[in-house]
Amino acid sequence: MAMDKLFVYCTIQEIAIACIVQYTSIMNRDTTEYIQRQLALGRQRLRKYIASPNGRVYPQRYIFVKTKQYLESFLRTRTGKRWVIIPGLRGTGKTTILAQSHNYLHREYGENINLIYFSLNEAVETLGSNLMDVLSEYERLLGESYEVLSKPTFILIDEVQSDPKWAPVLKALIDRTEKVFIICTGSSAVHLQDTADITGRRAVMERMYPMSFCEFEMVKNDVYPDKGLKKLILDALYGSKDAEECYARLSASKLRVDQYWAKVDRSHWRYYLAAGSLPFVLTERSYADISDAILSNMDKVITKDLLQIGKFTQDTIPAIKRLLYILAESDAISDNKLSEMLKITRVTLNNIYDALVKAEVLIRIPPNGQQTTASKKPSKYLFMSPAIRSALFYIAGSSDTASTREGRLLEDVAGLHFYRTFGALQHGEVVYDSTQGSADFLYKDGVSQIAIEVGKGLKDARQVTATMKRLKCRYGLTVSAQPLMLSSDKQSVMVPWDFFALT
Repeated sequence: MAMDKLFVYCTIQEIAIACIVQYTSIMNRDTTEYIQRQLALGRQRLRKYIASPNGRVYPQRYIFVKTKQYLESFLRTRTGKRWVIIPGLRGTGKTTILAQSHNYLHREYGENINLIYFSLNEAVETLGSNLMDVLSEYERLLGESYEVLSKPTFILIDEVQSDPKWAPVLKALIDRTEKVFIICTGSSAVHLQDTADITGRRAVMERMYPMSFCEFEMVKNDVYPDKGLKKLILDALYGSKDAEECYARLSASKLRVDQYWAKVDRSHWRYYLAAGSLPFVLTERSYADISDAILSNMDKVITKDLLQIGKFTQDTIPAIKRLLYILAESDAISDNKLSEMLKITRVTLNNIYDALVKAEVLIRIPPNGQQTTASKKPSKYLFMSPAIRSALFYIAGSSDTASTREGRLLEDVAGLHFYRTFGALQHGEVVYDSTQGSADFLYKDGVSQIAIEVGKGLKDARQVTATMKRLKCRYGLTVSAQPLMLSSDKQSVMVPWDFFALT
């Protein structure tokens, strides 16, 4: 009887092992077929990201130029950075950068290199695979170990955050060989940065932002920026010793600004506010389609990226969505009031805010003041792309006037400008002035500060002046539809959107 039980036990174990072996074999076969498909069809899959259906090749944004420099340095010297991480909000064009890099490498080097592109979320969600499995199977198909590769090998990975262990896996590969170059993209800059810190700073981080107006004109309408003009304007706005110098430097660039706008259809500015900062919607034909596409994209951010970043439960998702609609029509709202409206705790609310900032949906502008004083005031949250706020307006409607809505979109443009120029680069700081009747923002560079008001229409300098009376400022800037001029007291400058939009 005991022998019978042992026989049955062994048989069950053998069956279990056989099932595991068979399952593993199927998984490996699926992974093999997936990689073979990427190698065979990679160029065709990526073609739509580098050219329109009628064959028009899309212009290359600055981040591709930077990425190309890393690629060329590696090919030329086999030194320098061999791992580029490109994080950013969904829909900002990260896959396009990979597609352009793939196209460039294939066109210029062909059979002299090994080259593969794959989207990791496909391997994880469709095949149940992981990054280690994909890289191991690619190594097998190459027919030689990564350590002794006969050709430079380029691995382009989209949606790398789909595997929580992506950073140590890629670190291990970089440590194994000096013959592999990796570019990977992901949907959360701060989350990727936090995870990549364990790599010992082996990787270089190149952030992918929503498009500026000049990038939009270049990509959509083939109007290229005046090289060097952006730097001239930025230096004038933030690097002058006083308002008079700022005004003089801006005046000196006025002809070049006017020449740029002579090539632009001014109706494009309104389109830019509604859609132009997110390249993935530029082919949509109507505002309804644009809004649907953006909100569908936001659903992916909330249900995938935020749940990964903030460890939220599914029950929190409705509160996150409602919060975005509330913020679309609001400035700074107290945490207590929002908690009551959303029926969540303040701790959960703060966690949601933190996750939305990490996912680069929102930009946090802290209040001005000493730490103890400022902590009692709510932060102001702007949308990383004005197109997100515009889509929320379109779908939900708004009780605000058209003028107020446009003013909020313009603040988002300013917020993106500040984030690209100062925040993400950790150079200077922008806060908001919560005092009634004061300027919107204060730029601080550690030595002095500049009061900044942003709005539509013909604004005067009253709000900037009010802030400058209370706080010691180098000068003030009022960005509006007013022509370029120096205030009567020579303490502030009226800056037209024609100038500010080109930064």
